[in-house]
Amino acid sequence: LAMWTFDLYGSRILMETPESELRLRLGLRIGDFDNDYRSAAGIEGVAGTRLDRSSNYAALIGPAVGLTGVLHRGNHSFHGSFGQSVLIGTADLFGTVQDFTGPFSETPAVFNLERIYRAQDVAIPVTEFRIGYRYSLTGHFAVNAGINSSAWWDVPVPPGSIPGPGGDTVFHENTVVLFGLQAGVEYRF
Repeated sequence: LAMWTFDLYGSRILMETPESELRLRLGLRIGDFDNDYRSAAGIEGVAGTRLDRSSNYAALIGPAVGLTGVLHRGNHSFHGSFGQSVLIGTADLFGTVQDFTGPFSETPAVFNLERIYRAQDVAIPVTEFRIGYRYSLTGHFAVNAGINSSAWWDVPVPPGSIPGPGGDTVFHENTVVLFGLQAGVEYRF
């Protein structure tokens, strides 16, 4: 699983006081999402099935909108932001199912091979939330900490089959939620 985003945006002050600020952000988001999945099931040295799947996206691009705010209380500052974007583009969805005999290896003795490919136009909503705290130690030094969250909704997943009794089922986990923590020391000139 690999993903990245890059934002170009402008902001407009909606409200501003000496102790607080609220801004509207409008812009453009560029991103990429790649998902590769590999598994094997069987009896070692006898036979089994290997699944290789991937969903690879060319650069995705779309609109982004959000709100950011700051609240100052003496040496303490609280920062927050909420953003929504939609990444638009095409996903190349690949999948192979290989039935093999003998030991499992990178090049097993395959007796049945099924390939799946399709291109799919996508519009992936991405929701982001960030909250942070900053404490000014002196006029130049500060410490900060924060929490980030990002959710990618309805991401097309690699096509393929999961073997099992009663037939094949489609692998369909398609929402990715990420969380992150940050901490830092800041020096201002």
